[in-house]
Amino acid sequence: MKLKLDSFYFGVLINGLHSQRMQYDDETNIIIDTLLLRLVDESNKLKPNRKKKFCFESVEVSAIRKCLLDWRNEQLKAEKEAAVEVIGELLAMVL
Repeated sequence: MKLKLDSFYFGVLINGLHSQRMQYDDETNIIIDTLLLRLVDESNKLKPNRKKKFCFESVEVSAIRKCLLDWRNEQLKAEKEAAVEVIGELLAMVL
């Protein structure tokens, strides 16, 4: 799967994966950790006000969906409306 992300959504995805990474089994955590390294590397290379196409493997997409859904649910419980909206936008891109 390919997504075109700007620096804002790279940051949101990195924060979401990082905040949820220790809640899963070892296999999923390894996938998340590897993906986080790739995302941070690409985010650092990204020029301001630009978007970059990023390719995800199917196991990565599955882990991203799981993390974003769990993170969104936590933000709903905490009644953080703006965070829920942004996470929902990113989740819609991945679905």
